[in-house]
Amino acid sequence: MLAFISLPVATVAAQGMSEMFSGFSSNSGKEINITADSLEVDDSRNTATFRGNVKVVQGDVTLNTAILKVDYIESANGSSQEIDQMEASGSVVVSSGSNTLTGDRALFEMLRQFITVTGNVVISQGDNVLRGSKLVINLIENTTHLEGGRVQGSFMPRRAN
Repeated sequence: MLAFISLPVATVAAQGMSEMFSGFSSNSGKEINITADSLEVDDSRNTATFRGNVKVVQGDVTLNTAILKVDYIESANGSSQEIDQMEASGSVVVSSGSNTLTGDRALFEMLRQFITVTGNVVISQGDNVLRGSKLVINLIENTTHLEGGRVQGSFMPRRAN
């Protein structure tokens, strides 16, 4: 019985994930700012790898990680570049307001607008916490899928004022 009562709360907690990452998309219109200890660019492979204390900010979303590999594509005439995807590894932490997502690795597919986080995934939204091993967010369809072993959730009921 308790599982059925908690189900709507879990649904609400997971739904906020796609909203949290709406800034991390190719069409958000907000610039992406990246800082790190070092940067290595390989133009022959269209990659840039940021290492050490990497911080990515787009809008009100912040990503902190140890390593960030950015794959980019060039326009047909070669006059501009666009981020295709970003792969973060090493203690990935994404935050926006009171929402936090942690994991071991994260793949942000900017053009497809998919985000996949793997390894010790923890989603915290206020006092509510979800745990699993793999999280997939489809920003276009506004869907979130958490899986892996046994998915766990801890939800705080709303307090009456």
